[in-house]
Order: sequence, then structure tokens, then C-alpha cells
Amino acid sequence: MVDSVLVSAAPVSFRDYDDDHLSRDEVERRYRTLIEQLPLVVYVDALDAVSSNIFTSPQVEPLLGYSVEEWKSDTDLFARLLHPEDRERLEMALTVHLQGQTEHFEHEHRMLHQNGTYRWVLSRGLAVRDSAGNVTRMAGSQTDITERKVADGLTGLPNRILFMDRLDRALDRAKRHKNAMFAVLFLDLDRVKVINDSLGHDVGDQLLIALARRLETSLRSSDTVARLVGRPTMARRKASKIDIDCAAADKRGRTTPRCGEHNYPAVCSSRKTEAILGN
Repeated sequence: MVDSVLVSAAPVSFRDYDDDHLSRDEVERRYRTLIEQLPLVVYVDALDAVSSNIFTSPQVEPLLGYSVEEWKSDTDLFARLLHPEDRERLEMALTVHLQGQTEHFEHEHRMLHQNGTYRWVLSRGLAVRDSAGNVTRMAGSQTDITERKVADGLTGLPNRILFMDRLDRALDRAKRHKNAMFAVLFLDLDRVKVINDSLGHDVGDQLLIALARRLETSLRSSDTVARLVGRPTMARRKASKIDIDCAAADKRGRTTPRCGEHNYPAVCSSRKTEAILGN
């Protein structure tokens, strides 16, 4: 039986919803119904002698592809799904909280979905302590934040995180299939600073958004166009000269993309994504 659940780092007990006219079973049923309607995963873990999962809401299955039963029976599942690069920082944040140095636990990390893709998850939690101050449970929530983590805030295009993931996958396919080929196209816009300085950053933003929409309509559904902040836009097809109406200033701004292209494996034989981007 679940005694308490934490959502957004705010502990709630069944006692908070107690009613003289309702049985404990009815209170629990209503509370569970409420939890299962939330757009996030709610969990309660025991952290005493043997770590185990006490409660996990059904939303864990659409988030990571594993059922509640699999999640509860496999105590090592979380550790296996956690991205290796995020493990140290997560463990540090959790340790600091369990030692009482932070009011609540909060961390963003990647978890491996059953379909082989990584999801970005925001984990929040609160350590539950006994009368002696010992941690007995950890209650909290997990929210899927993949969309905002992998999308560029201005253009809505995939950002560097998503682009690198898809480039990794293209490399993996090329390793498995001898005849597999792909290309990376770098687009760098000239005179953007001139437009920002003369017509304003709002117009410069309109330029980037219009370019993003133009590139999207020029690509196949299987291609990716991404914006890497501070780096050239990347796509798979060359773009012609683009004219953007600067209606706000009643002028016409023109910019020309400079292009660089890497074909794998014809030109670029590197098997590392960073090496491809750096060539």
C-alpha cells in the first residue's frame, strides 16, 4: 500500500485527503486514479536495508516502454537504462540530497527507451526520513522533456543533441551495411550580423525562421535539417540563394549561404561524429 507520493517535490499523504465518510480503500482508489491521470511518472522507492520499488505509475510504459511489473521486478533496470554520460552527475545530485544538503532532488538525464532511442527525463524527488533522520524512502516524479531538449527554441528545428543522435545512427547503419551512404551539408549564412545591426535582431530571427521553413520543404521526410547555435545549419541538400522580405523595415534583405558537404564514405571516411563535424 502506498502511504505517500511526491509530485513536483511536494509530499502528499493519504491523511491530507482523509474523510470521515470514506474508507481508506476508497481514498486510495481516488488517489491512485488522480496519480494515473497526471502527465508524468510518479514513483516511491524503498531505500532502507534492500532498495526496491514500492510504487510506479502506469505512465512509465509510454515514457520508457517497460511495464510497471517489469519496472518493479527488475531492481537494476534504472541503472541499465541511464545514459552512461549522465550517471556521475545524477549520482552526485542524489547523494547531496540524501545527505540533507538540498531541500529536494532534481536532475535532467537521458534514459534508454525499449525501442533503442534515448528520452530526456526531468527527475524530481524528496527523501522521506524516519524519526531518527534516516532516509527510508525516495518519492518523486519523472517527466518527459525530450521535445524541449532536442528542439531549437527559435526555429523549432532539431538542435545539436538530436542532430548528433541521428548522425550517430547514420554511422551505425553505415558500419552494418557496406553500401550505405549519407551526406552532411553545412550551411553558413553571410551578412547575418549586418542584418542584425542594421535592421534589428527581430528581423534577423525572422530570417533564420524563414530559412528553416524553406529548408524543411526542400528535404525528404527521411532527411534532417538542424540548427546548431553558434555553428552552421546542417542539412542534406544544397540550398539556392534565398531572398527574405524584411517587411518590418520596408527593405529587402539578402543573404547567401556558404555550403560545405561531406559524403560518407566517399569523401569522409571517419567513423566518429565529431570528426565528421570538424572536417
